Amino acid sequence: GGGFKMGKVIADAKGKGAHDDFLNGLKQMYAGTKKWGTVRLCFKRMFKENFKFKKSMRKERLADKEAQAQQPKAKFDIVVKAQSPSRKITAIVDSSKAEVFQRELASIQNQQIFRELMEANKKKKKQKQGAAKAGEQQKKEKGQQ
Repeated sequence: GGGFKMGKVIADAKGKGAHDDFLNGLKQMYAGTKKWGTVRLCFKRMFKENFKFKKSMRKERLADKEAQAQQPKAKFDIVVKAQSPSRKITAIVDSSKAEVFQRELASIQNQQIFRELMEANKKKKKQKQGAAKAGEQQKKEKGQQ
């Protein structure tokens, strides 16, 4: 299948699991697609590759991946891909640092998704306040006459 291709892999520069560079790139993507476009996120498990570079061992590779997927307590890294119409970036998150990354990612997504709603609510409140002030001025003018 076609779909999602790997973009530029951005390493965790500080090694703390937050992947600051990837998340900053994601913020830029959200900002760049504010008026038009979509940002897609894709998450995949990354299994340990035991049959690297051997095309002849395709069946063994698939069987090995399936066996790894069946193990309930197996730890695996996570490949996180972000794609906008003009840019693709990828981060490989270590299994031991996935929780830190998930918290950071969730906060960015909440900010981006709910920012527009909050801005729309502020505009509505300002319009209501403006209408209320205009109504008060009209009452004062009528009372003075």
